[in-house]
Amino acid sequence: MLLDTTVYVDKLQGRLSPEIDTILDTANVWHSTVTECEMGVLVGLLNPAHPDSAHAIAEVIASIETRPTHRIVNPDRETWRDAGILAGLIARLQQYGKADQRRVMNDALIFLSAAKAGLCVLTRNTADYDLLMQLAPQGQAVFYDL
Repeated sequence: MLLDTTVYVDKLQGRLSPEIDTILDTANVWHSTVTECEMGVLVGLLNPAHPDSAHAIAEVIASIETRPTHRIVNPDRETWRDAGILAGLIARLQQYGKADQRRVMNDALIFLSAAKAGLCVLTRNTADYDLLMQLAPQGQAVFYDL
């Protein structure tokens, strides 16, 4: 199982259900360099002058640094190309603006990386991953709700 960024965010915010926590504790969990980047963006967006930022930044960085290196999936050249095509197709069909185009690009990278590694994505993002599964049926996603 490859974790989408929604899982990390929900975990850090204490919003995951006990059932999902159990899955994370017992499943064969994999991570993506794409989710590392997305979590890094969160760190960059936090205002260092805000009193809660230092703690939030430390938690995000710790969540990245504790990932076992032998369980990290990194998109290869072919995956980048195919994800770009898939993201462009979804953006065109859904008439996405620039921000949504970038978001679906990351989702396509995570999804196709997981598919290539024989993994299923765990995500709360039903909107994008449902479309990804329809257009790239070689991949799989399992959805959870808060």
